[in-house]
Amino acid sequence: MSSGSFEKNSLDWQLQLVQRQFGEWWELKMSQVPLDQPQGALPSWLLSPILGQVIRITFWLLVAVILSLLGVRLLRGLNPYIISYYQQLTQAANRVTKRPVPELSVLTLPVLKERGFLDQRLDLLNLTGIKNSRGQISPSVWINVRVA
Repeated sequence: MSSGSFEKNSLDWQLQLVQRQFGEWWELKMSQVPLDQPQGALPSWLLSPILGQVIRITFWLLVAVILSLLGVRLLRGLNPYIISYYQQLTQAANRVTKRPVPELSVLTLPVLKERGFLDQRLDLLNLTGIKNSRGQISPSVWINVRVA
């Protein structure tokens, strides 16, 4: 078997031959098409404004459908990760112990005296050198009060 016969019988050579024959056939057919219309002119039915509007609406609907399908695929692909993240968040929230917030009606002066809160505040005020006048404490002292 000579090298010349191998080149003419190979698959690559045969594909190139078919491609060349198709190109020649296409060129022949296109040369036989009569060119009655001037170049660049469109048929009158293509110039209709209604058709243009229909094409525009169809295009945007197609874009919306494609984006929706991509979004659904993305959500389906990320679904296990989203569920795992949500479960971690709920487990973390369940682990945190929440202290009950007392109602404002419960924080009356007798209740604060009972719990010894006022004595603690007075001790802190005395340590910082602030004196209370006539047994009254400034309202600014009571900001951020937390009762245990």
